[in-house]
Amino acid sequence: MGGFQVRPEELTAAGQCAAAIAARLPGQTERLTPVGATAATRLSGWRTAAALRACGDSWRSLLATLAGELETQGQRLSTTGQQYRDGEASALDAFGVPSAPSGQRQATDPFRTGPRPVGR
Repeated sequence: MGGFQVRPEELTAAGQCAAAIAARLPGQTERLTPVGATAATRLSGWRTAAALRACGDSWRSLLATLAGELETQGQRLSTTGQQYRDGEASALDAFGVPSAPSGQRQATDPFRTGPRPVGR
């Protein structure tokens, strides 16, 4: 028998992971800026200096776009997970079946992007 199964908590977790990565990208991108600028300055007078600056600018632009896209898709995944939970609760309510208390099923962090315990 074919088909698929949706686990709303995994959609939510994936959305949270995407948002966490999106939040980290701008800071990481800014760490690259001085390195590229220093290298380009040291190559002053060489054609590669201009190319290095252009390459750095392109990477910053692409990473900013990636961060925005990850944030958007993360929000969509989380929203979809919530919509599945709401639909399930509505169906259970329609049949008179009590639904599980909110928050009973915890979202996992499959990509380990969340806070890390101290000492790890």
